Amino acid sequence: MNLTPSKLRLVAAGLAAIPMLMLLGVRTVGVQSPQTASARSTKQKAADPPVAYVRRAMTPEQAAVARFAAAQPADGPLLSPFLFDDPEKPAPLTQIVLPPVPSKPETPKPAADKPPTVVLTALMLGGREPLAVINGKPYRLGAEIAPGWTLTSIDRQAASVTVTFAADPERTVTARLQRP
Repeated sequence: MNLTPSKLRLVAAGLAAIPMLMLLGVRTVGVQSPQTASARSTKQKAADPPVAYVRRAMTPEQAAVARFAAAQPADGPLLSPFLFDDPEKPAPLTQIVLPPVPSKPETPKPAADKPPTVVLTALMLGGREPLAVINGKPYRLGAEIAPGWTLTSIDRQAASVTVTFAADPERTVTARLQRP
C-alpha cells in the first residue's frame, strides 16, 4: 500500500477523531460515566441514601468534632475545629526572627613548611614521562603534592621519588617504593 503524505494526514485525523466521537456517542446515548462526589448535582446528592461509615461508638472527642462539622453551613468552607480563639493560646507570629548564624570556625590551613607525608605506592616508567603514584594519586614531574611541595625527581634505579619545598629548595623529602 502506497501511503502519500496526504493519506497519512487523513489517517491521523481519523485516529484523532475516534475518541471524540466515542465521547459524543456516550453522552448522546445517556450512559453515565463514573463521577466524583463533588461533580454530582445537588439533586443526585439528595437522592443518595445515607451511608453509615462508623461501626463502633465514637469517643467524646470524635463526637465533638462531628457536632462541629454538622454545625457548619453546607455551602461554605469547612473550618477546622482546631482553629479557634483560645485565651491560653499564644498569638500567631507576625514576624519571624531567626537566631544569628554562628560563623564557621576557620579550618586551619596546613602549614606549607611542614613536610608532607609521602607514601610511594607505584612507579610507571613505560610512557613518555614517568609517573609516580604517591598517596594513591598519580603525579608527573613538577606536580604539586602538597601546598608548596612539588615532585622534583623520579629515580628509576633506586625506585624512589624526591619532593622539594618551593620556598627552600634545600628541604626535601625522599620516599622509596615499598616492595612486598
